Amino acid sequence: MKKSFTQKLWLIAAMLSVAYSASAYDVEVDGIFYNLNNGTQVASVTYGSTKYSGEVVIPSEIKVNEVKYTVISVSGNAFYKCNDLTSVTIPNSVTTIGNSAFNNCKGLTSVTIGNSVTEIGNYVFAYCTSLTSLTIPSSVSKIGESTLIVCTALSSIIVDSENKVYDSRDNCNAIIESATNKLIAGCKATTIPNTVTTIGDHAFHNCSELTSVTIPNSVREIGAYAFYYCRGLTSVTIPNSVAKIGLNAFYECRGLTSLSIPSSVTEIDLNAFSYCTGLSSIIVDLENKVYDSRDNCNAIIESATNKLIAGCSTTTIPNTVTSIGDAAFEGCTGLTSVTIPNSVSKVGAYAFASCFGISKITIPKTVKVIGSEAFACNIKLDVYVEWDDLSDESMSFDKQPFSYAIMQSGTLHVPTGKKAIYEQTEPWKSFVNIVEYTVDSIEEIDAEGGFTIGVEGSRIVVNGAGDAKVEVFNTNGADVYCGVADNMPELAADIYIVRVGSTIKKVAVAQ
Repeated sequence: MKKSFTQKLWLIAAMLSVAYSASAYDVEVDGIFYNLNNGTQVASVTYGSTKYSGEVVIPSEIKVNEVKYTVISVSGNAFYKCNDLTSVTIPNSVTTIGNSAFNNCKGLTSVTIGNSVTEIGNYVFAYCTSLTSLTIPSSVSKIGESTLIVCTALSSIIVDSENKVYDSRDNCNAIIESATNKLIAGCKATTIPNTVTTIGDHAFHNCSELTSVTIPNSVREIGAYAFYYCRGLTSVTIPNSVAKIGLNAFYECRGLTSLSIPSSVTEIDLNAFSYCTGLSSIIVDLENKVYDSRDNCNAIIESATNKLIAGCSTTTIPNTVTSIGDAAFEGCTGLTSVTIPNSVSKVGAYAFASCFGISKITIPKTVKVIGSEAFACNIKLDVYVEWDDLSDESMSFDKQPFSYAIMQSGTLHVPTGKKAIYEQTEPWKSFVNIVEYTVDSIEEIDAEGGFTIGVEGSRIVVNGAGDAKVEVFNTNGADVYCGVADNMPELAADIYIVRVGSTIKKVAVAQ
């Protein structure tokens, strides 16, 4: 699967967080490895020469050469990827649990945290896919980022009622930061209380067994990666209180089929709905002042800039859109055809990346800017371009708007007489297969049977055909209109194919 550039950055950060430190353990006592501080006579549990397994009970004190050491911490990565570890008991002497201490302990089913722990680091229980319940004691005052991501079996989260920093109010099965009313970690059984104002970054990250969620009217912000990779999520209602939807918030929620953006939303970050492969309906409330889904386009358009920022398998790009934003259709595998109207001047990075259903695409001559891997769709792609002149200084094409595989196996179709120019110009010369085509190659057949086909302004006009069915297609073969002549819509400037009975004619709607 193609990763978005923002996702790549997050994955690098996550990998760095679980990297082992260079220090070795000082001593092994009863199968547990420790680092010692001889000055203060304290010990920290660490990793050792063998993996931990089974049930581990950490003592509050150990004796080494007749010297007693108090165990005060579990160091970062101490139990990392100990898949045979089934349970662990952390004593009351421990005050800190380091980053990724139990990360990827896939067999871990039970954890008891002592009531002196004040800090739980980043990614501590990440990917503990067998952990079913967790209790946070009253002593904890700091919980790091993504500490419970990909805990897919987790169904019970309880914060001690005496905790002054966090709570799990209303038996919500979540961790809420009390002072800010931010939900920082949830699970498949979470019910979001109506006092929560923010769903924090990574709160439900990879909670694959979450099937539906009700976001209450108290919520103002949905954080970055909040519902990332929640593949089982089939239903979500975004209330008319949410102002911001963060980076990758619903990334790869493949079960979502419809989405409604309320009037309150004023900020939608990159990749918020990328790889939502089941999405076929996107509606922006008519009262929204920042975004719209004009002309029933099934997309989200930034109204002030006319930029399409998120589309789906049924999107029709309106002829008022001037740019297609970064990652706008990324991972939209259900998209099989797309028409880029002549109003578009820019196609952003990754705009159509991983749209595996597309086999043909036409880039109109109005497009002047194309971002990195904008059309990295699949291996074999027929690409039609309309530029006669590539020397225009306003043109800016990334050095690789298509993936290497497409340029090796796909075909680039260029205007007649221009093949030599494309063979000498980046990035087009990287295509192995370049052929010429004629825009006027579709045969024109004059109307028969006493009716005429013509153009008036932005409309195709059919006179004298009565109630006969009129069909209009674009040059990609996509349906534009099917109905009677009297109801013909206004169309974007482009070339169209009109069929009335056995009569077919090619017509051009001018600017």
